[in-house]
Amino acid sequence: MNGSDHKDSKAAISLHRHPGSYMGLSKNNAHMPWHCRAMLLALCLAVPTQLWAQSYWVVGGQDTPWQAQGRLEALDATVEPGRLQPIRIVLDQNLARGDAHRVTRAYSLQPSIQSLGGLEYMIDGDPDTAFEMRLEATVGSSVILDLGAVLPVSLIRFYSRRQERFRDRFLRAYQVTISDMRPSPTGQIMWDVAATNWDNTESVVSIPVANRFVREIRIQALTTLPWEIAEWEVHGQGYTPSATYTSEPIDFGGLANLGLLDWAVEKDPAASVTMVTRSGNDDSPYTYYRLSRPEPGVVDTVEVTRQVYETLGAADRLQRFDTENWSFWSAPYPATGPAPIVSPAPRRYFQFQLRFESAAFTDRAIVDSVTIEYSSPPLAQRVIAEVYPDMVEAGEPTQFTYALTPVIYPGDQGFDALTVSTPMRADLGELRIDGQPTAYAAEVTDSNFTVIFSPVRHDGALVELTFHCQVLVYGTVFSGQVFDSQSADLPQEIVEGDASPAYPSRRLSVGVTELTHQVLARVDAHPAVFAPNGDGVDDRTAIRYQLQKLLRPARLEITIYALSGARLWNKTLQQSSGVYQVEWDGRDSHGRLAPPGIYVFRVTAHTASGDETKAGTVCVAY
Repeated sequence: MNGSDHKDSKAAISLHRHPGSYMGLSKNNAHMPWHCRAMLLALCLAVPTQLWAQSYWVVGGQDTPWQAQGRLEALDATVEPGRLQPIRIVLDQNLARGDAHRVTRAYSLQPSIQSLGGLEYMIDGDPDTAFEMRLEATVGSSVILDLGAVLPVSLIRFYSRRQERFRDRFLRAYQVTISDMRPSPTGQIMWDVAATNWDNTESVVSIPVANRFVREIRIQALTTLPWEIAEWEVHGQGYTPSATYTSEPIDFGGLANLGLLDWAVEKDPAASVTMVTRSGNDDSPYTYYRLSRPEPGVVDTVEVTRQVYETLGAADRLQRFDTENWSFWSAPYPATGPAPIVSPAPRRYFQFQLRFESAAFTDRAIVDSVTIEYSSPPLAQRVIAEVYPDMVEAGEPTQFTYALTPVIYPGDQGFDALTVSTPMRADLGELRIDGQPTAYAAEVTDSNFTVIFSPVRHDGALVELTFHCQVLVYGTVFSGQVFDSQSADLPQEIVEGDASPAYPSRRLSVGVTELTHQVLARVDAHPAVFAPNGDGVDDRTAIRYQLQKLLRPARLEITIYALSGARLWNKTLQQSSGVYQVEWDGRDSHGRLAPPGIYVFRVTAHTASGDETKAGTVCVAY
């Protein structure tokens, strides 16, 4: 399949890639288990007439060449046709000459040397032309070779012209330094000395380099005698340590919801590939400008097309990232696919980038192809939602209202289902559509709920759902998706905003008040009296507690003590904010039943801000 085939429906591919899907619904809904989705779909009366509505766009592979759909930097897709991998350097290749993937240059930071001209002769492949230091030389004068990319280097060679009259022009004293041009923790570029020679007698200088990645090489003169360099040679072998593939903006032909991103990576131990994505509303993530200078000190910018921009010189053009129409690059995806696309949707345009890295000359990573799952047109142009109230007391059961409204254009399908992520299990209340109570089917789990209701097909409809839930962490987000249970179109992400003037929050995140700074709350034991005699009735007690306001997991200790202070039993856990219970079966750490009596339980949370402990009692009776 190529770019022109991306509209094809691919039932066979979907079955192969998503064996856990139900009726063609892609497994990209991170908030709801698919067995719950299937159970909910069974509640629906109608049966979809087209089961496989997703479309797929493929980049890479033998049928959709990487080169035709993106920009390769230090990458090669010809060694194994259709497969993308870093360039492999071979020993007989002179890296100073550049190649189809990179451009090299010879330059100097010193104006006196720049004014001489001829620096390019050092890398033109002609040993009969040379850069000549004709002026009275200054100790410390230097020339630099930029290889155009960080490459594996094992040998550096430079020499003067071979004719007899030029043989005494070689560099009599020098220092050669190398750098991969990556900044140190202090922000400075570090240079390492490859060789220093105060008494050179060779017209051809060869310097071995042991196992180094190099971007730039600097030759510094340590003599006042005139000198020249006719040719510069750099050799090495192995794979480039960093490379990038950036796709062209992919046009889905209209607004589209995004599903799974799938790619497979084969890699050696020291190699890796990072995937990032972004999405947009127009065909370029950048805005392009021509610079003009109508008078000294004044620079005007005129917006131009990308084609015009690329014809301009570097001093006459400017590009800016289009933050109004494009999202920024996403956080990195998992090491390999498939994974749900996290860039905003629905959007018409989509772009991805693969970043190859390797810490060893011999190690590489290979990517065969990238598959993007999408459906178009979207369910709605956008679906706006807010949750109210947006400030609550931590750990207190609160009644929330989830309000949403769609922007629906002619041709948009609409939706009849809503999935919302929750910090813990919610109790659902009334559902209203345009103010009218509406029956619904529901599935509730500890981390989300899903409801199916009468289809919403018209622009501006107001859907309101009340539910009770606890919030334990400041900034908890009730993110959501809508979908059509009667089709296999992909779910659509909800965006926060002003869904209704009746609710002032305009957001999906909820804060917690600082009435208390406690991390541990609602600590008790149930039942408070239990009989571990094996009769199956109250054989255990559950020590229950609530953790709140934790930004990262904390170490929890639950300990049982006799009234004498002796420790009977202990358990240690790593836990985040949430509601928990830990059972005690009435036995000590050696498995012996505790005698009848009163025992003290203690729960301690070890956090970055200190330790917090709550205690209580429980009674063992026989």
